[in-house]
Amino acid sequence: MNRALLYHASMATVGACLGLSALPALLAGDAGLGVVLMVVGGLGLVAGVGYETLVRDEPSYRP
Repeated sequence: MNRALLYHASMATVGACLGLSALPALLAGDAGLGVVLMVVGGLGLVAGVGYETLVRDEPSYRP
């Protein structure tokens, strides 16, 4: 198994869990600083991992 791909997949999973766990509170109107930072950080982590996976040009990294 490719270690780099496994690392990025686990980071995307953590980011999705972080962002999606705070999203219902944000949609319910609880727009506290912690909730907003959890949503932005989680979704940013998923977006960053997706970008890194698509842009990386290492042949051994391709899935």
